[in-house]
Amino acid sequence: ELNHRKKIGYKEKWHLLHYPKLLVEILVKDIQHYWDLDKYDHLYISYHGIPQSAIKKGDIYLKDCTAQTQAMCQMLNIPSEKITMVFQSKCGLMPWLKPYLNKTLIQAAKDGIKKVLIVTPSFVTDCSETIAEDAIDNKNLFIKTDNGSDLALRL
Repeated sequence: ELNHRKKIGYKEKWHLLHYPKLLVEILVKDIQHYWDLDKYDHLYISYHGIPQSAIKKGDIYLKDCTAQTQAMCQMLNIPSEKITMVFQSKCGLMPWLKPYLNKTLIQAAKDGIKKVLIVTPSFVTDCSETIAEDAIDNKNLFIKTDNGSDLALRL
């Protein structure tokens, strides 16, 4: 009978899904490989956004994303000023976690950044929505802002 199983809430689930050290090392190795191979101008580590109201109510998601990003940055051989943690997939009118990836890409293109690498470590299953959002929508947004730009997506 399933009723005897403990229900796991949203906060506990995220905590249980932290990347084990080995997965972080694999992700960092891939990021470093592509960074070195294609000489990017900037790295965006993009997480799925959630409403800011959830954080105000005590959700630890932002804290976990920040800790994950810091752990990755410590292992990467990329200058810290070339790495930005961002959030995507905002919906609705209420404020979500910032900075938003799409607005950050527009500003990056205006600032003369030509080649960016986006990684999405929090999208662990069924990334078709993320691929469409980043490889199509955000790429087109970045290119429209500055025609010489190139956006690379690595999941």
